[in-house]
Order: sequence, then C-alpha cells, then structure tokens
Amino acid sequence: MRGLIHHVRIIEKRPPDVTVRAWRQIRHGTMKTMGLHWHATMLPNHFAPNASNVYKYKQRTKGYLKQKAWFMAKGKEISKEEVMAETLRTMPKGLKAGRGQYEDVFWRQYQKTRERMLEEAGSPVRPLYYRGTLFRNVTQIATIRSFEQRFKLVMPGTSYTPARPRNPRMPPLAMEVTTLLQREKEELAKLGKAFATAQLQTIRESRITEI
Repeated sequence: MRGLIHHVRIIEKRPPDVTVRAWRQIRHGTMKTMGLHWHATMLPNHFAPNASNVYKYKQRTKGYLKQKAWFMAKGKEISKEEVMAETLRTMPKGLKAGRGQYEDVFWRQYQKTRERMLEEAGSPVRPLYYRGTLFRNVTQIATIRSFEQRFKLVMPGTSYTPARPRNPRMPPLAMEVTTLLQREKEELAKLGKAFATAQLQTIRESRITEI
C-alpha cells in the first residue's frame, strides 16, 4: 500500500520574550493543529461531487470513465440475460420478430445496450470516488509529523496512487487528493496563528506574579 504525503510549510520569527524551547513547542503544536484540521475537514472535500471543478482535476477521457464504469458495474451483476432482455425491449418493432434476418443489426444493438447499461450502473460522478477504497484509506488514518516550519502528513494510499503516474495518460490522483487551494492555505494560516497566539498568551500570563 503506497502512502500519500502532504507537506505544508510556514515561516515565523520568534518573539524576543519567548524562550527558544517554548517557541519550538508552540511551532510544533501549531503545525500539528493545522495538519489535523486539514485531514479532518479539508481532505474529505476532495471527494465531493463538485470537487473536480473546485480543485481543477485533470479532465478524464471518455475511455477512462467507461473503464471505471465497467469496474463499478461488475459489482452490480448485470447478467447477459438482463442485457438481452433490455436489447429486445428497445429494438425497433420490425426487427424483433426477425432477429435471425437482421442478426448484425441485432448484435450491434446488443453491444450498444450493454455499454449503456454498464455506464448507467457505474456512472462516475466523483472523479476520486468510485468504489470508495481511496476515500476510506486516506480519511480513516494519517500519521502527522510536526516540525518547526512544516508538517508532514502520511496517509495509506492504494496501488494505483503512486506519487507519479506510471502512465502519462493516467490522472495524477495523489496530487489531486492533496491539492491545497489558496483559501485553504489562508484558513490554515489563520488557524495556526490563533493557536500560536493563544499559546503565547498563556506563557505570558504565567509570568505575572501577584504580591
């Protein structure tokens, strides 16, 4: 199982009245807070129905979408009998009775019906969510390593989400999962600043001694 890694980095200067040790602890805590927030609230948005437009995912080809639809349809157990019945139901009336005479026409109709049924059964609405394996893997658990200027988020991926797609025609799933919008960066920065400010306030209040 491959891991998806997401990095975020910020740079701040230590206030002169705060010790180096305390400042390091604050920065580690800030990064951890930001990482947890991204994983819990921002990451699931990448699998929403409108995520493709919001995060500007690579446009999927018709062949790719059809392949995914077929994978999904397998679990729905569309049998040959069902395809045959649907083909007969949708065939022009003049061709139903004389199937042998119009065999080529009938089987072309059969193939079209099968493809349509498969596409409808597995109609992919969310580019990153088909059977839900990737979604479950990345949202259920993450290892967060916090540093002074960044955090590193490692999530279990799948065999088809390498850091770099092996086939250039494949969409960069790992990159799409970890895309960070400008407004999300600003939200994380605001969250981190609020956490750091609260921690600094606590340190400074603890220095006051009543006589």
